[in-house]
Amino acid sequence: TSLGPAATSTATGTLEGDEVGTYEISYVATDQSGNASPAQKRVVRVVDTTPPKIRLVGDATIFVTEGDAFVDPGAETDDPSATILTEGGVNTENPGAYTISYTAVDPFENRSETVQREVRVTEEPHVPSTMSVYYYGSILALIATIVYSVRRSRSRESEASPFD
Repeated sequence: TSLGPAATSTATGTLEGDEVGTYEISYVATDQSGNASPAQKRVVRVVDTTPPKIRLVGDATIFVTEGDAFVDPGAETDDPSATILTEGGVNTENPGAYTISYTAVDPFENRSETVQREVRVTEEPHVPSTMSVYYYGSILALIATIVYSVRRSRSRESEASPFD
């Protein structure tokens, strides 16, 4: 609405940039003769609609041997005011796969995406595939060394002089 060529308006109240909150702003129009209109009030609400971000701490898949303790490394969020909700659990007395889900929720009910961790409880200790190659490779090298030493030793015995 136009105030006309000689009218001015004055606003009172403060809006704190992007600070979440409720603010009241009052407007008054004054004509060139100094006549002021009744104050018009407006309520401005600045809201947070940005969901927090979440990520797992540690690996997405964790192996635990049956009967061992499981300590959940959890998840973390970029929003210090958010709460991390955790769903699921692990029974280390019962081998199997367990899923734990994590979601961050801020005070304005904005929810992050849900991230999940799989915990596999195994009857035997889990050996990662790269480690098993190294481990089994080392055993084979040890066996080969023993076989070679035994053959070499037997070979020397057959070459030995009967007079020794």
